[in-house]
Amino acid sequence: MKGVGKLFGGKNKDEVEATSQGKSDDDLVTLLLVDADDARRQALRRLVSSQHVRVVGEGGVGIESFNLARRLEPEVVLLSVSEPLVRSVNAIEALASVAPASKVIALSEVRDGEVARKVMLAGAADILFKPVKAADIMDAVERSLSHNGRQPATAREGVAYGMIVTCFGAKGGVGKTTVAVNLAVALARVTGGRVALVDLDTRFGDVAAVLNILPQRTIADLANSLQSVDSASVQDYLHPHASGVAVLAAPSSPKTWPQMSTDSVHALLLLLAQVYDFVVVDTPARFEDQTLEALQVSTMCLAITSLDITSLKDTMLILETLREWPEVMGKFKLAVNSPAVPGETSVKQLGEALGHEVWWRLPFDRDVPREAQKGKPLVSERPGSPFSKEVLSMSEHLSGVRARTGAARPRRAPASGGTR
Repeated sequence: MKGVGKLFGGKNKDEVEATSQGKSDDDLVTLLLVDADDARRQALRRLVSSQHVRVVGEGGVGIESFNLARRLEPEVVLLSVSEPLVRSVNAIEALASVAPASKVIALSEVRDGEVARKVMLAGAADILFKPVKAADIMDAVERSLSHNGRQPATAREGVAYGMIVTCFGAKGGVGKTTVAVNLAVALARVTGGRVALVDLDTRFGDVAAVLNILPQRTIADLANSLQSVDSASVQDYLHPHASGVAVLAAPSSPKTWPQMSTDSVHALLLLLAQVYDFVVVDTPARFEDQTLEALQVSTMCLAITSLDITSLKDTMLILETLREWPEVMGKFKLAVNSPAVPGETSVKQLGEALGHEVWWRLPFDRDVPREAQKGKPLVSERPGSPFSKEVLSMSEHLSGVRARTGAARPRRAPASGGTR
């Protein structure tokens, strides 16, 4: 990600100021700063710069920061918590796994008791609600260290994972592949992180065609070699796209697919998540076992629907099915690819009818099919278009790069059309 992985091996401002106040380097509490947004992270660094601490590194929420925690062994990690909460919770769990001796102090933008409960259950030593003062942070640092004292580092055997976002729909023609492709490109564009795009559509995968690429290897090849593939060699199975996204394409022939089991889906996605900050998964229109397995292993499950009656009916059926899987529903987000909304009440009524809040709405954009015919993602070619702006905003929210500016609330859109 942009700004990820900065190390401060030499003397810096915090060390000089703290040492000048009578503290040697060995006496200073070592901090790692983790926040997806560069500006917020730098503001946090300035906030603690005059305290008796030594900032040993900083980075965004992702694999590289988790590896920094493993390698640098900071006594305290200051981690900013923002929506989507599931990503922050996963980050805390990952830090507890790879750096168990480090105390995680969460700095939350959301003042909510349920948020605090989930953060603490994930393994945070303390939580503070923004805005915070330097004195508040130092009090929390002292409290967290006083519980067990300064502990020597223990063996780092945990594994850190990136964020897995699975896009799925109840039927074809709702724009699922379009959203998945553009979301992957947007995440690479917004975060600067490593992004993989996986085509899990077993028989009619279109990701390679949409991106106009001819990959030499496919997901079937990887599935057949999983026993001998590790985090270093798995990248050889992905096709690099000009957007910066690495693509794991579907097989060109469905005859190769029967060997792909749900266990392989599970292992494959987790393996990719060890290497990439974001793994975006495009699924079949059919709701089958491989799709459910992908949803279970995902960080976020993004359901795409449109406003036509058959799509809504099938989405309701999927929601009924998934309510039997609470671990999936806890990660479930609903996006309406429905520019045909005549007014705000339509989206509200849709959420009420489906029994689930509409999380995001994507507008009609005539440029989407035009660019798709050229094999070019709209986010890359026309980032200022209505559809691109919403997908970029969605990616900012998913990654935590900026505060949410997008479509939590329904907005008006043109009276007809849709993104397919």
